[in-house]
Amino acid sequence: DLASPDALRARCREINPALILNAAAYTAVDKAESEPELAMRINGEAPGVLAEEANRLGVPLIHYSTDYVFDGAASRPYRESDPTGPQSAYGRSKLTGEHAVAAIASRHLILRTSWLYGNRRQNFFLTMLRLAAARDELRVVADQVGSPTWVHSVSAISGLCVLPQVNGFELKIPADVIKTWNIKDGLYDVNDQLYGNKAQLKVTDGNGTLQLSVKPSESFIFKL
Repeated sequence: DLASPDALRARCREINPALILNAAAYTAVDKAESEPELAMRINGEAPGVLAEEANRLGVPLIHYSTDYVFDGAASRPYRESDPTGPQSAYGRSKLTGEHAVAAIASRHLILRTSWLYGNRRQNFFLTMLRLAAARDELRVVADQVGSPTWVHSVSAISGLCVLPQVNGFELKIPADVIKTWNIKDGLYDVNDQLYGNKAQLKVTDGNGTLQLSVKPSESFIFKL
């Protein structure tokens, strides 16, 4: 239970891990606006507890964060050193967790991810493929620009980061490897190739769409 510091400490001491990898979080972005305290306990305070336990055990801590720590006003892909400015309760809770990990854990790595997708659980990619197979027309809001991230890539990079031989290695990513997931030319093409669906795609600007939280409109993050 990430909302319970005592339970979290007890679990860490029961497992006695050689590495702590925190992939758990409160991720209901809109609901966090009505549950800011719970989001803060799980995303902001729990990482600090894990950082304390990592120090006690003398092990590294890998912590996953989000593009929501930025304000979304950048005109280029975000870098790690760019100023943060979360616009939502979820983003503020995640940034608090980042600060706790950085301040407490002597050996830590914070990985910011965005627009995660995979072949399991709920995500935008699978939802759109399912709808495209069931409908003749899709209406998609195109008011955000980001860099979708395959969960297998996150897993692979996480494994690479804990290898002793890459300790202190600086990974430089050239700008020309940055890719944009264009809704019409990307997701729709995948749908067509995999399933042969020809659902008509209509892109809208999001006007009139109810949004409980403020989402960064530009959240491109440098990555492979």
